[in-house]
Amino acid sequence: MTQVRQSEEKTTKEKILDTAMALFAEKGYFQVTIREIAKAVGIKGSSIYNHFESKEAILDSMFRQYQEETGRILGDFYTPENLDRLIETHSVEAFLETMLFASVVYLRSPRIEKIFRIIAIEQFANEKAKSFFLQEFIVASRSVLETAFSKLMDKGKVRRYDARELAAEFHAFIIYKFYENYILRNQTDIDFRKMQQEFQAHIRFFTGLVKCGS
Repeated sequence: MTQVRQSEEKTTKEKILDTAMALFAEKGYFQVTIREIAKAVGIKGSSIYNHFESKEAILDSMFRQYQEETGRILGDFYTPENLDRLIETHSVEAFLETMLFASVVYLRSPRIEKIFRIIAIEQFANEKAKSFFLQEFIVASRSVLETAFSKLMDKGKVRRYDARELAAEFHAFIIYKFYENYILRNQTDIDFRKMQQEFQAHIRFFTGLVKCGS
């Protein structure tokens, strides 16, 4: 009986999370009420508090889920050992494409795309979302890129520059494209094929500037 009840609670909690995720992505965090989430799920408003302490707790759960999914899917990909292997076996252009497209494929997950959209939009009004965006999409991403460019320089594949500056310059276009699609254009149906083509053009241009022998 206890197992059945726990299973039901888990299912209800997931429904709440999924419904809130869709509503937050569509309307924005502050425009959605607990009562609205409950109505969409098909439960009483007070019942949500059996699963989440507050609306903010629902948002926190989404952030944790994003981090867990990122670690599960991309964690092994960005290890120093795997970066070394990719650098050894790929050209500079192919290496950067492999790194970048792994993230693009990851964002094509409807669930992850919704969470990303929420974070991207709410960063302007929600301090927690802003800090999360800064850490996950700026600091962490540039740290991986800085390590990658340092390794490329050590292998003699890229000219000697400040690795941090290279990471910032390469990453800036990526952040811009996400802002353009998710915020400025507020697109609900991202054309990932077009985005991938734009990233490929960026990689070719950037590689032409920094690779040795160019």
